[in-house]
Amino acid sequence: MNKANRACEIVILEGPASLAEVAERVTVASSDLSRVMRRMAENAHAGNITHKAEDIALAAERERTLYKAVKDFRLAARSIIGKTN
Repeated sequence: MNKANRACEIVILEGPASLAEVAERVTVASSDLSRVMRRMAENAHAGNITHKAEDIALAAERERTLYKAVKDFRLAARSIIGKTN
């Protein structure tokens, strides 16, 4: 389990229910990017450049998705924190 997954579990267990879905989107996006990056590293190590251009484009897309998910989580968390003060 990576850090994003552990953090999501904490939010699910200890945080408000309204943040659980947003936190889950972060972990899914993080996992999706990790899979692409792992495949790219394995292919590079093996000298396989067959899908290099496609993987670079996919990694960039997944990175943008992760960035948006983190941004959405931060906004949702700030909203919750602001309401409790």
